[in-house]
Amino acid sequence: MGLLNIRIVFLTYLLLYFTVNIVSAQVKLSREQDTLKLKKISWQKLKLYFDDDYLNIAGKGTDQYYTAGWQFDAYYKRNIRGRSVFDRLLMSLPHGQDNYYYGMCRRIYTPADLIQPQIIYGDRPYASVITIQHGMVSTDPDSKESISTDIGAGAIGPITYGGQIQTWFHKIIGDQQPMGWKNQIRNNVVLDYNLNYARQILKPSPNLELLANVDCEAGTLVDNMGIGFTMSFGNLNGHLLKENQLLVENEKQSGKVAIHAYMHPTVRAVIYNATLEGGFFSNMDPYVISRSDINVVYLQYDFGFVLQAGRFGISLAEKLRTAEFRYGQTQEVGNITMFIPM
Repeated sequence: MGLLNIRIVFLTYLLLYFTVNIVSAQVKLSREQDTLKLKKISWQKLKLYFDDDYLNIAGKGTDQYYTAGWQFDAYYKRNIRGRSVFDRLLMSLPHGQDNYYYGMCRRIYTPADLIQPQIIYGDRPYASVITIQHGMVSTDPDSKESISTDIGAGAIGPITYGGQIQTWFHKIIGDQQPMGWKNQIRNNVVLDYNLNYARQILKPSPNLELLANVDCEAGTLVDNMGIGFTMSFGNLNGHLLKENQLLVENEKQSGKVAIHAYMHPTVRAVIYNATLEGGFFSNMDPYVISRSDINVVYLQYDFGFVLQAGRFGISLAEKLRTAEFRYGQTQEVGNITMFIPM
């Protein structure tokens, strides 16, 4: 083989070598970019949810039973289903548009009488709950149905500082100080799973919609199940709506202002409620309501208005609930919920 032929073979080898490596590098880079693209999280919106007895229609705080609650959720999308154990417990519709979220929820419960420092038998126990939640809302616009599931982990008891928060807030507004927090439900672990399924069953016109829904909660905090419906009327903006939630993809929302009213009655069956009966893992609570005195069925009726302006949404609602236990009274709280685009 001549020198020229050797050079040609050598140059051909180098050319093939670098070509193969360049192609291989491009394929690897493309795969890495696709992987990053699949794993990329797209933040959608913030949901700010406030319940308070001072927000009711009468405009007067009662501090009766469920005195306050708030929840902050951050919604996001991703192009692949989550692979963690927690993600696999969340339910998605076969052709649903999935929005995940992380959030924090707090609830504070008090008896009707805040003046007495001693235990008030026949009244509701003091209780404070805080949980961190991970959930998903899956919505199918074609089948007009949605399912939301979430997992909550946290605590009930003095460790959540509910008494200190209420005392501090009442000092600010000059209200009666709660005197009986020393008798609250003791520290316990909270692990809960929630599910809510809704489906449109009637829409006779663009301005009227009827949804049927089933929800349940199971765990160490509450075990119950509810069946109800939601009737919405007004400018529905062409989207599937559930109560005061805007179950819709942000990028598909119109820029028009839309407002509608809704009502949402529910019949609920109760198996267990730690805020009434005490912690799941202990029986050291100073005062609880016995199981025989708890109403196994109660009614809840929510109604309100939802305003949507582009990707921003806000709702004002009133929540009425019949007595949860013997000698108990009907309770009423108001709610403000805001959806803020990210």
